[in-house]
Amino acid sequence: MSELVDLLTCDPVKACALIYEITGSLSAETLDAMSFAHGLAPQECVAASLSMSTHAWASLSGGQPVAMLGAAPSAVPGCGLVWMLDTAAYREAPPVPSEAYRQLIAELRETYQTLCAVAQNCNAMSIDLLKSLGFALLLDKIGPYGESEFFSLYFLPESGG
Repeated sequence: MSELVDLLTCDPVKACALIYEITGSLSAETLDAMSFAHGLAPQECVAASLSMSTHAWASLSGGQPVAMLGAAPSAVPGCGLVWMLDTAAYREAPPVPSEAYRQLIAELRETYQTLCAVAQNCNAMSIDLLKSLGFALLLDKIGPYGESEFFSLYFLPESGG
């Protein structure tokens, strides 16, 4: 059974342990996207994302962190940028119940009028998760960085989630 842990409200020692554990086992696609987009080491990138985030959760399977999901304000007022990190174990983990994701989206909607996310086109897991949450494609293949380095912008319509 998978569960979600709020990284911003749980015990700080537990949050640090989960963050350290997940950054040591990120999927190759996630590491590539982080390196390409930010040029930072995984721990630095996660720390930077968390320091700006208004929401952050870890997805646990059997007590082990397999993914992280969060949101931070964008440069556009009222728009939250959803970010995701996954491990190879995420693909094998039982899915988080859809009701839990609906609750997360409802929480995000209390803070942000609009939700957007950027996903690397070769990261099928992130794209599948965004689509399952109701996100729709807004801009496809941003940046001429080679076929595997294209990113796409997704948004969650008002009725989504």
